[in-house]
Amino acid sequence: MSAPQDAWAKPLALELVNLFRETEITFIRQESQTYNPETGQVEAAQLRIKCGAAVESVSISEEGGTNETHTATLWFDSNTLPTAPNTADVVEYKDRIWRIVSIDPLLGSGNTNYAYKLTVQT
Repeated sequence: MSAPQDAWAKPLALELVNLFRETEITFIRQESQTYNPETGQVEAAQLRIKCGAAVESVSISEEGGTNETHTATLWFDSNTLPTAPNTADVVEYKDRIWRIVSIDPLLGSGNTNYAYKLTVQT
């Protein structure tokens, strides 16, 4: 069931993400894992969606003098992603693979998601 605000809020979320979208961002859905008995390795099937996202912030912190952690906050509109993201998925941005450490969906009524705010780290 949808509420009256869904008619304008979901398109507004898409418009805002598009306004600040960086196009060189790929969302990588980790779809399934299977064991390969020939190699002895677990292999993951991936769905790569080159979709871009709005970049809210990027920061670098130093730990112990030698380790750097890169953290970014990215907004994906719900029209771009086929299903809600999860922490097993990753993002490719600035030639790095970023793991998703938190997901903050912008929720509408019922099961309507307008956008997803992801915090990612390298």
